[in-house]
Amino acid sequence: MLTSSKGEHFCVCFSSGVIMLEYFREYVRDSSCESNYGAAMTTIKISDELARELDLQAGLKPRSAYAAEVLWNEVRRNRQRQSLRDSAGAWKTEDHPELAEGGAAYVEKIRSEPDPRYETALKSNNR
Repeated sequence: MLTSSKGEHFCVCFSSGVIMLEYFREYVRDSSCESNYGAAMTTIKISDELARELDLQAGLKPRSAYAAEVLWNEVRRNRQRQSLRDSAGAWKTEDHPELAEGGAAYVEKIRSEPDPRYETALKSNNR
């Protein structure tokens, strides 16, 4: 059983080259992927080759848990890509003149500046 960030509950089952994703509108204690109250099921057919590869990749982990993990990772990756597309152009060079020579040069400059806290810590450790 998986729970999304919105509190939605999912159960993913894998059998004979078919991935079944059940969405639970209410939390159901029985996490088996049999027909449960309030569940909507999605069936995804995959090739036998992909099914065998899924078994190999899952290792000791239950296939359904591995499949759900893979699906969630892809959902997160797609959300991140969309966020990057949506935020393109939000960073204005004129708002950050300190980065005119590049981010790496700015970080190097900061690292080369004296840090009084670091110096104080060194002195107190050398007593």
